[in-house]
Amino acid sequence: ALFARAVKLGLVCGDVSGGLECIDFDGKAGQPIADVFGRYTSDPAVSDIIARNDLPIVCTPSGGYHIYYRHTDRRQPSQRLAQWADGSVMIETRGHGGYVATVPSPGYDQQAGSSIHEIARIEQYERDTLLAAAESLSEYTPTTETQQGTGAWPEAFDTSTVWGRYNEPAADEAR
Repeated sequence: ALFARAVKLGLVCGDVSGGLECIDFDGKAGQPIADVFGRYTSDPAVSDIIARNDLPIVCTPSGGYHIYYRHTDRRQPSQRLAQWADGSVMIETRGHGGYVATVPSPGYDQQAGSSIHEIARIEQYERDTLLAAAESLSEYTPTTETQQGTGAWPEAFDTSTVWGRYNEPAADEAR
């Protein structure tokens, strides 16, 4: 009765769910996310962690993928791991304070792994390996913009501030 009007089932990530975290692969603008996911899961270290822990893999309605696991650092916030060349999100985690829709919601299809009721807790080194492998797939190259200043040293610093007293050669108390 509680879910009679529900459209999707969602999982709350983080501390409240015992450290649940999801690696979310997105290709919402038609990007080749299946190719990216294939490269990710073909990494021997990644495939070993997924298989050894029987991690659930779910295909999303947009053609993306979710990989679920639990870990001991239960309050880690969501983070962007990889981006498409245009800067949009390719791979991110859904962590503490985040949520994901999942099976049995319409359009979500479990591809492999344990039931979402039995998600394994992985070791910190395993989580680090999964996240580093995802980060390595980023296609985005940030531009570096340098600030242009006058290049002139000020005549005097505002000695009413800590930084001004530190930079003012006559302010002995800062030394």
